[in-house]
Amino acid sequence: MRGGLGAVASRPRAVPDGERMRVLRSFRVRMRVAPWLCVGLSFAWPGCGGKSSTVPTSPPHPAGASGGPAGAAGAPVGASGGGGASDAAPPLQPGECRSIEDCGSALYCLEPGGHPPGGLCPPANCSDDSDCRADGGTSICEPRPQNCGKGNSCTGGCTGDADCSVGQSCKDLRCVQASCAKDADCPTDFACSAGACQRKSCSADSTCSTYCVQGFCYSTPGSCEQGRP
Repeated sequence: MRGGLGAVASRPRAVPDGERMRVLRSFRVRMRVAPWLCVGLSFAWPGCGGKSSTVPTSPPHPAGASGGPAGAAGAPVGASGGGGASDAAPPLQPGECRSIEDCGSALYCLEPGGHPPGGLCPPANCSDDSDCRADGGTSICEPRPQNCGKGNSCTGGCTGDADCSVGQSCKDLRCVQASCAKDADCPTDFACSAGACQRKSCSADSTCSTYCVQGFCYSTPGSCEQGRP
């Protein structure tokens, strides 16, 4: 009988599924109440820190690398920095220049409205305006171009501001710098200096309305010119 009872007692008893689930729930509760019980089971029981079959969900990535709003390809908006192309002067076209370095084999980078050196030299035929009145009194006596040497020659004078360059006015048949009291009295790319509008000096386009040509501000680029024979 003892052997029979021992044999029966040694057999594993089938546990119903419902009872098994109650045991598991009870064990999980005990683990929460007494965490030290997990020490021996930490590698086998998920509730005690063991491996879980559930794949953790990765946190969402921030919008941009710096945490700001994302731009193209995930880069932060404004990452490129700097000013836009609209702030820059238009690129030079063939034959245009800011300095002689832009002109290749040409000899001069001529500022807008300038006259290339060279050409026929006017005769040295006057010493003052009175020597130039034969045409009715609109000619004046002016120094000859530098490449022509010393002396003066008769040339046509202005009759109105339209005959003069930007920033100048016509006074007594001569074009002179327009008078001013402040910068606002002068045209674009000019500043008021000593009571007269003077063209601004520069070293880069950024200080001008558009172009810095031969060290002065202009709204248009210079032109590459060969000297006239």
